[in-house]
Parts: sequence; structure tokens; C-alpha cells
Amino acid sequence: MRGAAVARRGPFRRAPLAAGREAAHHALVARLTTLWWRAQLLGDAAAREALVQAAGVAAPDRFELG
Repeated sequence: MRGAAVARRGPFRRAPLAAGREAAHHALVARLTTLWWRAQLLGDAAAREALVQAAGVAAPDRFELG
């Protein structure tokens, strides 16, 4: 419940919805960055394809692969 506590104080105030989605966002960012590194460093075609599809990214979130 750390995210909910942080959302209520200091410069880290966020809407309850944002605080509630924090764990999911962290997991999504970890997955996408791991895929990116695999695609870049290892030339992993499956990782590149997974990035193109960007499963798990939903409005209003954005993911741009450049």
C-alpha cells in the first residue's frame, strides 16, 4: 500500500487512480524495457515484434517505438 501513502503527501500527490495503477505501470515499463534491450542488444526478432504490438499499453498511456 506504499503507493497510496505516497500519493497523499508532499510533491508526490497523485490522483488515487494513478496511485492505484502504479504497480501495473512499473511492471509494464519493466517488460517493455526488457524487450527493447533484448531487441537492441541481442537482435531478438520476437522481442522486436512484441514491442511493435506493445500489448498492455492502453489509453491514455502511449508507447512510441522510434
